Amino acid sequence: MRLTEESKPFLFYFCMIFPDLFPWSFFLPCVGFYLWNSRPSGFSDEERLAGLWLISFLLFLSIPSYKEEDFLVYLIPPFALIIARYWDRFLILGFSNLPPAENRLLRATLILLSLGILAGLWVGPPLVQMRFPKFPQFLPPFYI
Repeated sequence: MRLTEESKPFLFYFCMIFPDLFPWSFFLPCVGFYLWNSRPSGFSDEERLAGLWLISFLLFLSIPSYKEEDFLVYLIPPFALIIARYWDRFLILGFSNLPPAENRLLRATLILLSLGILAGLWVGPPLVQMRFPKFPQFLPPFYI
C-alpha cells in the first residue's frame, strides 16, 4: 500500500514557479536576460550565493517523486534576491541605458503586469463577492 499520492514529473517545480511567484514571475524572463548578459563580466558574490541557493534547492526538491507545491516556499528567498538585484540594476541604469532587447522585454513585462492589475481590479471584486456572499459580521460598520 502506498501512503503518498501519485508521483509528479521531475520538472514539476519548474512549471509551478510561475504561478506561485505571481506577479513577480513576470520578471523572470527579464532576470534571465540580465543573468545571460552578465556572464562575460562575471557575477558578484551575492548573485553567486543566490544562484547556488536557488539551483541547489530546486534540484534537491526535484529528486524525490513526492512533490508538493508548498515546498516552493523555500525557493522564494533566492528568487526575491535575484529579482531585487535585477531591479537594483534597473533603477541605477534606467530604461535608456539597458540593452535594446532587454529594454523591449522589460517594457512589455511592465505593460502586461499593468493590464493584469487593471483586470484584477475590474474582475476581482465580483469574484470575491461570489466566493464570500455574506459580508463578515466581525468587521466594524465603517468598513461596510
